[in-house]
Amino acid sequence: MRNFKIGIFSTFRDRAALELFKSVQNACRDGFIRGILSFVFCNREKGEFPSTDGYLDYVKSCGVPVVSFSSKRFRPEERKKALQDSARMKTWRIEYDRAGPEPAARKYGPDLIVLAGYMLILGEEMCQDWRMINLHPALPWGPKGSWEEVVWELMRTGQRETGGMMHCVTKDLDRGPPLSYYKVSLGDLESLWSWWEKRLKTEDFERIKEAEYKTNRLFCAIREKQLPGEVPLILLTLKYLSEGVIRIEETCGKVLVDGKARAHGMRMDREIELFLDRRPK
Repeated sequence: MRNFKIGIFSTFRDRAALELFKSVQNACRDGFIRGILSFVFCNREKGEFPSTDGYLDYVKSCGVPVVSFSSKRFRPEERKKALQDSARMKTWRIEYDRAGPEPAARKYGPDLIVLAGYMLILGEEMCQDWRMINLHPALPWGPKGSWEEVVWELMRTGQRETGGMMHCVTKDLDRGPPLSYYKVSLGDLESLWSWWEKRLKTEDFERIKEAEYKTNRLFCAIREKQLPGEVPLILLTLKYLSEGVIRIEETCGKVLVDGKARAHGMRMDREIELFLDRRPK
């Protein structure tokens, strides 16, 4: 069986993206994932951000090809205008993809592309032509948006469960077909929920959100419960993709688990629990 070729798209804006690269690289090296990292694409070039430069140097030192193509420097005046015009932004994204990500993907021919802290929305052509997956920090039927927005929406609506999913990247943001997911109960945070719900009776939600965006006690507790499953979910999903247990049909149109379609993909609560138990302390 030939190696499953994995590409990574990342902006490498923080250390979390580098740690995810290391996790995938190590999992491939150790045979946990039956594949190889064929290349990394970054939408930043050397000299733009010192921290990103260091991360890219590390990736190169691992022997993984790196392609950098700056989104900041690509047609900057048009990009500035496009920020105020959704139609122009749609065109700009397609043109950027044609100039940077698409040629890189064609050169290295990955079976799958993983978005790992990639801070651009991909254009429709890339979504149609390549199998790409992404982590979304919510259940398949949960809120859309960044992890911060997801947590605040859980708080606004009083939902007592959350989780994460890996999904196909499509033009429908955060709503591509799910490959896998896990659930986390928030029911053991009842004392914080009670404190929070009392506050909402007398205080404005939006004002609290603005003032306590990343410091609210319930917000932090929810994120603390949700976060540990994210990297295991990514690695386990790549493992099962490399083994053919999970398959993506018709680019990103249909997901099969053990040859059968599942509405929400493969539930991995138990697999993640075992993964975390076996991980060196």
